[in-house]
Amino acid sequence: MRFSTVATFLALAFMAGCAARVNKPVGTPAGTLAELRNVHPDVQEVKVEQGLEQAMQNYRRFLDETPETTMTPEAVRRLADLQLEKQFGIIT
Repeated sequence: MRFSTVATFLALAFMAGCAARVNKPVGTPAGTLAELRNVHPDVQEVKVEQGLEQAMQNYRRFLDETPETTMTPEAVRRLADLQLEKQFGIIT
């Protein structure tokens, strides 16, 4: 008898959790993937001062502070790309 009571309670809680959906205005976070069709991306350009130097510093700090992982070669490659951009003025 106790098992059926617990099972019934869990089933009811599960159904209530699935049924509870609050209609939120478009553009608010925590919606469904289908609601993303209604969200307009922010494409305004922003000028970042010292962005290249700051990115290089962050990659160096990442390499110094973290153990070697699968992301290490990617961080080294990206740091080298940034150094080339700085030295030769290449903008990608």
